[in-house]
Amino acid sequence: MTHPPRGRGPRRGQARADTAVAPPGSWRAGPEMPYAGFWAQPADAAALLGNGGVLLAGGEDGRRVPTGTSAVFAPATGLWTTARPLSSARRLHTVTRLMTGQVLVAGGIGEGPGVPGTGLASAELYDPGSGAWTPAGEMNRPRFSHSATALADGRVLVAGGCTGREADTLSTLRCAELYDPDSRRWTPVRAPMTDARFGHPAVPLSDGRVLLVGGGDGRLTPRDDAALYDPRAGTWTQEPGMAVGRVDFAALVLADGSPGAVVGPRPPPAPFVAVSPLTAITPTRSSAQVSHGPVTRCTAHGTRHTAHTERSRRERSTRSISASCATYDRPRPPGAHPTD
Repeated sequence: MTHPPRGRGPRRGQARADTAVAPPGSWRAGPEMPYAGFWAQPADAAALLGNGGVLLAGGEDGRRVPTGTSAVFAPATGLWTTARPLSSARRLHTVTRLMTGQVLVAGGIGEGPGVPGTGLASAELYDPGSGAWTPAGEMNRPRFSHSATALADGRVLVAGGCTGREADTLSTLRCAELYDPDSRRWTPVRAPMTDARFGHPAVPLSDGRVLLVGGGDGRLTPRDDAALYDPRAGTWTQEPGMAVGRVDFAALVLADGSPGAVVGPRPPPAPFVAVSPLTAITPTRSSAQVSHGPVTRCTAHGTRHTAHTERSRRERSTRSISASCATYDRPRPPGAHPTD
């Protein structure tokens, strides 16, 4: 009697995706990740690689302790593979794909709960070809809960965030800096931001400008306004914002080119997830902008917590987290062939 050949399962350090065919426009269970992690902000989780893969780097475990673990998902094989770890464990950092195909991981915080937190100034570069991490210099200010946006000219804009945390106090930043991947140098943006903010998304617009939306202000109150950065002029302008202030949510550009947002579970107490266009945010077309003189230092603002918000979240020493994930099959455009 002839037996069919025995299939080979994933090797150690790999996990396979569900191979069942899902209809377009639906979610299906994905492969289990090599490690269970938690990511408090959309920007500190993963980056899409040039070959269609996904890099997951850093984060925190169920005790809120930062990790340096990394993993890569290959959609073609449906496998997660453990990658080389970061040189520094970090959470509340940013993960940004560069035009070169490399991935920049910047900043974050290296401590868990219960100790005074200090932002990290270090940055690292991931090379998808070799799988290696190399130093990418140090930012001018340590920061976490910031944004990092790839610009059209290849540089990266890092804006806002917090530089330190002690007890119920956060020091939020009103400054930004630019990373040049060619020289691997960090340069402060001379003009200050319109306001200090953290936990905000940053959306690159089609004209090259960058829109910062919402986030937390100097009193830890969710912001509803926006700020627009022009990399050609090196200036910031205040923009009208959302109807409700939000922090720690994701924003994106819709198909028609207008900004939109995926709203997260803040402000509390009612958690919800919705997709809504930010109709109030229409970046101004006027060239009239306030000119700023040289800025020789980055401005930090002390902020106070209320007991029911961030402090209570930090004091939870453990949490139940999962290593599961899901994949989404995009719907095909009308008239497209199933194999397109």
